Amino acid sequence: MDLETKSLLVAAERARVLDHNGNRGFDAEHAIREWLRRRVEPEYTVSSGEIIDAFDTDADLKSRQQDIVIHLNNRESNRLALPSGLRLIPIETVAAIVEVKLTLDKTALFDSDKAATQTANLRLSVEWEPAPARGAGGVPQDAAAAEEFNREKAPQGVKLWDREVRNRTTFAVFGFNGPSNLHTMAEWMKETATVSLAACLETGCVFRRPPSGAIREPWENRSIVYPSDEALMAFATLIDAAIDKHRESSSKFVCQIRRYTQLNGVPLEDSSSSG
Repeated sequence: MDLETKSLLVAAERARVLDHNGNRGFDAEHAIREWLRRRVEPEYTVSSGEIIDAFDTDADLKSRQQDIVIHLNNRESNRLALPSGLRLIPIETVAAIVEVKLTLDKTALFDSDKAATQTANLRLSVEWEPAPARGAGGVPQDAAAAEEFNREKAPQGVKLWDREVRNRTTFAVFGFNGPSNLHTMAEWMKETATVSLAACLETGCVFRRPPSGAIREPWENRSIVYPSDEALMAFATLIDAAIDKHRESSSKFVCQIRRYTQLNGVPLEDSSSSG
C-alpha cells in the first residue's frame, strides 16, 4: 500500500504542474478512479456521472455530476450511458460516492458535504423482500414490517437517511494534500451532515459511524481516525465495507427498476424491457 500511496502522490504532483484548473482536477480524479476500479471490479465498478432517481427529485438542479461513483456493474446501472460518456446512474445501484480534492481544506470538505446532502435527498425505488420463512409452512421473517414498508413508504420512494436503508450509500471525500494535523481534519468532520468518510494521503483518514440508536452518542464513540501512513489502507477497507453494506441492503430492499420509465418527462427507450 505504501507504493500505491507514493504512486497517487506522484500523480497529484504531476497534476499540479498543469496550467488549467480543470486539467489538474481531472488528472487527480483519474488516478484515484483507476485505483478504485481495480479494487472493486467486476461486481462493482467506478464511473463519473450524475446520480438520478425514479421520481425526478430535484430535477431542476443545474448539475449533480459526481467525481467518483462506485456502483453495481449490472444492466440497471449501465443502461443510461450517454454518447458523450456521461452516465446517469440510478441511486439504488450506488454503494459509495467520492468527491476528489487535490487539496482538502475546510471549505472543500464543507462544499462536498453540501453536495452530498443534496444527493441524499434522492429517493430509492425499492421494495422490501422479507427473508424466507424458517421451517415448513412458516411465515417469512419480517413479513409484517415488509408489508407496511411496501404499503406506506415504497410508493413515494425512500430517502437515503430513512432508518431501514440509512447505511445503503456512503458519502466520502478523498484528498491528496491537506492539513498537517489529523486532529484538525477530525474537528472538521464533526460539523459534516452527510459525509462520513474523509481521507487525505498527507493527513490521515477519519470515519464517522452512523449513530447506533436513538440516543445521541459522543463523537469519540462514533469516530475512528487513522494516521497518514495508514490513510490509503483505511480508505480502501472502509470502501470495501461500504460495498458490503450496499450488497446486504440490496438483497433485502430490492430495486424496482421498472419505475425508471422516463427522465425529466422524456420516455426511456428500453424502460419496458426491464423487470
